[in-house]
Amino acid sequence: ACALLQRPALRVQCVEGGAPAVHRAERCDRRRPLPLVIERREEWIWAKAALTGKVEYTNPDTGWSCDVDFGVPDDNFFSASPFWTSTADPIADLRVWCRLFSQLNGMNPTVIIMGSDAADAFRGNAEVKKWLQSGGVQLLQLQMGVSADMVMPIATIPEIGTIVEYAATYPADGTAVSTPFVDANKVLLTNPALWQLHYGAVVDFDLGQNPVAMVRRYSKLKNASDGKSKDLYVESHPLPVLEKSTGTMVVTVCS
Repeated sequence: ACALLQRPALRVQCVEGGAPAVHRAERCDRRRPLPLVIERREEWIWAKAALTGKVEYTNPDTGWSCDVDFGVPDDNFFSASPFWTSTADPIADLRVWCRLFSQLNGMNPTVIIMGSDAADAFRGNAEVKKWLQSGGVQLLQLQMGVSADMVMPIATIPEIGTIVEYAATYPADGTAVSTPFVDANKVLLTNPALWQLHYGAVVDFDLGQNPVAMVRRYSKLKNASDGKSKDLYVESHPLPVLEKSTGTMVVTVCS
């Protein structure tokens, strides 16, 4: 399997005669955003793998491409019937889908994520509103709290679990187009126990006889061609792996 190369770089000015302590501290401070760039790319890889069953990536600068297909059956990608309109029963649908997931994988889906439109359709459904009006259910929802990040709790439902909305976006490669990590009209069901996050080795021939570094993150400071500055790199080769082909299920619930 191929790993997706992540090597964000930051240029820092070099002080003649060696960097004083204050400059070294500044360099460390400036390096901190670089791992965050890799973490956002890892999030992108997770989303692609979970929502499509594969990771397809082409570097817009070099043309280098990577295609990893986990062989998720077509039956694991389907549409709700009917769509989540006023006549649908989303809670009944979710119970059926959770039961199907359990039959396929031998465990329940502990992660249920809705895109923004799917979450709106769920909240606006008459059956859901009726269910949420009971006192015990309202107490259960109050105990969920509010998340500080882009993961927004929607409901905790017996026999189903906790459902969340994820509306975070990323700029598509080579463009400024804002693209959601989770498609707005879809619901994702999976279980983290069916996934592993692997890292490919980083090769650096400057290491000498053993040029392979088996690490999650690899940092390096290199002299720039002008000799007046240095390029600081942080490199990683992450790849999430779905260990069972039926371990992700994606349902389109609205148009």
